[in-house]
Amino acid sequence: MRSNTVRFGVVMWLFAAGLSRASDVATVNPHRGYLTKGGTPVLAIGPASVAPDSAASENEAVSVRGGVCMLDEAGCHDPIEAGIAPLSDLSTGVRAVDDFSPTGTLISEVCWWGIYFDGGDCGPGPGDDFQITVYDDAGGLPGVSLSSQSVIATQVISGAFLGLLEFEFTATLPTAVDVASDGCYWIEITNNTTGAPDTCNWFWSPGAAGNSFSLHDIEADGVYDYSDQVRDNDLAFCVDTPIAADDCGVVLGSCCLCPGCALSTMALCPTGLWQYGGTCTPSPCPTPANDPCMGALPIVDGITEFDTFCTTTDGPSPLFCDVGDEPYGSDIWYTYTATCDGLLTVSLCDNTNFDAFVAIHSTGTTACACPPAGFMEGCADESCLPIGLAPSLTVSATFGDCYTIRVGGWDGAQGIGEISITCGSLPNPPTAGDNTCQTSAADLGTPCNTNADCPVAGSACGSKSRYLSITPGLAAVAGDTPTSIQVQIVSMPQFPSMVGDIYYAGVEQSIPNAPNPALRGAPLQCTTTPNAQIWTEGVLHVFGPPIVPGSLYNVRMCDASGTSCSNPLLVATGKWGDVVRGFGSGQPNFTDVSSIVQKFTQQASAPSMPRVDLVGTSGPGTPNTPNQVVNFTDVAADVNAFAGFPYPYTVPACP
Repeated sequence: MRSNTVRFGVVMWLFAAGLSRASDVATVNPHRGYLTKGGTPVLAIGPASVAPDSAASENEAVSVRGGVCMLDEAGCHDPIEAGIAPLSDLSTGVRAVDDFSPTGTLISEVCWWGIYFDGGDCGPGPGDDFQITVYDDAGGLPGVSLSSQSVIATQVISGAFLGLLEFEFTATLPTAVDVASDGCYWIEITNNTTGAPDTCNWFWSPGAAGNSFSLHDIEADGVYDYSDQVRDNDLAFCVDTPIAADDCGVVLGSCCLCPGCALSTMALCPTGLWQYGGTCTPSPCPTPANDPCMGALPIVDGITEFDTFCTTTDGPSPLFCDVGDEPYGSDIWYTYTATCDGLLTVSLCDNTNFDAFVAIHSTGTTACACPPAGFMEGCADESCLPIGLAPSLTVSATFGDCYTIRVGGWDGAQGIGEISITCGSLPNPPTAGDNTCQTSAADLGTPCNTNADCPVAGSACGSKSRYLSITPGLAAVAGDTPTSIQVQIVSMPQFPSMVGDIYYAGVEQSIPNAPNPALRGAPLQCTTTPNAQIWTEGVLHVFGPPIVPGSLYNVRMCDASGTSCSNPLLVATGKWGDVVRGFGSGQPNFTDVSSIVQKFTQQASAPSMPRVDLVGTSGPGTPNTPNQVVNFTDVAADVNAFAGFPYPYTVPACP
């Protein structure tokens, strides 16, 4: 079983509010913010200003009894104005628990306090209810569940922090719980936020000191053990029997002194590197051998456990990573020899309990080196979402080359975690769709994307004027790996300012093609977030306003992030209105108009829908997207093209 050492009092975040550091918020002091420790959200609350429309005045933070809890304070950890409020919500699987020692023998009523949060105030929901569980003690951890009961609570607003309302709850247990006087027990309170938005979660408010100790099941595995997060404050609750002032007693653990070790409470550990349940025999915190880059350890594909306790900063700091120069430090180093030509992914997303970062350095050769030698391939921080501050980084890799991996913490944060390393090939590039050479009998039917693909000089590829037809390349990585399709404008004589713009194919959909079988298509989307999916084998027809007649496009298969892509496939669109022949052929003629009419009357011999679907419903001078319907508007557009009118639609710029 891996130990749980925590580093507290180092960093603070307003993660769900979209603010990466507490320093981004001028009104937040060092005891308040949205704090994530060990990859699990908690609210760090303390005296600071609150929103004027909250229950508190403009310069006051309030946490008091709200009036529904009538239990004697002798049985309480009353709510306080500063501390850590852990997530405890059934929808996430993450739970919190606090120890207590009753002097009575029966518990039938419970009060508690908490806050709803999803980046702002979001609760409670109309069907809000709680689960209250009482555990026996098993040597300093919650043991057997003595009672687990769902309750509907009475609630009232009792305070406010930075505009977030704190609620006071009280409930009578359906069945009273028998306990032994002076025994040690644990109480867990979780909420399912029924009726609230899916993203709305409940956080348990901090409570007045008992033994300044509680546990947080950050792994959401349903088991409390020494790998769970330790909180250095109690949680706010009352039971209807007096409880001991120090709960179940003083909690000792091993304190890393760097160097050395001593037994102490969490609060008295001067370095903040404290291990619950730990002893100092042997010392749990020696300096890792790979603390300096020159001592980097070799690492291979798979999962490797690590810790960064008692480490120093050997790499560059501050370091530009994600959003700007950041104070990274307390690093360890590994060397990795690539096992593929393709994508190298280094992920710390699983079981990393501190605000970590990862950087990958390379010389572009088989030789390993430490910075400043070589160059940084990439750096990542806070990229494991939706919950957590651990990073995942993917870079292009060359088989046999050496990559130096740096793992550390923001502002010197230290902790434990797992490194997952995978190396896989780049996605296979797309190939030709259903376009074929049309002009010469010698190459008629030859697959093509542009005129240059036709072996006979002067022959034309029968490209469509409003659709790009390709066959997606299947992912080369074992298993069905989602990939994205990137479309970049190479040449667009009608709108030269659009050259270089990048789009991604959206969600695959069906294109009607009556009376023949339906086809597959995907609309272009203008976004920085690619649509990654497992594409159906066969031809895909991509459409949208940026698909303009007489243009050239590079189409690539990319990974889910769009950062690593295959070699491009150059694809052309046909001349405006030239339905039957294709790019580079003569002007539209009666044959083209007739072909659209044949499709309109659903003749089996008519061309496919992507070939004859020229326009949607918008008028001249406006953006236009084919609508997979053939009617008079398509016929009229082709007649106008036949008469010599130019392509009449605009292309909206991609933000």
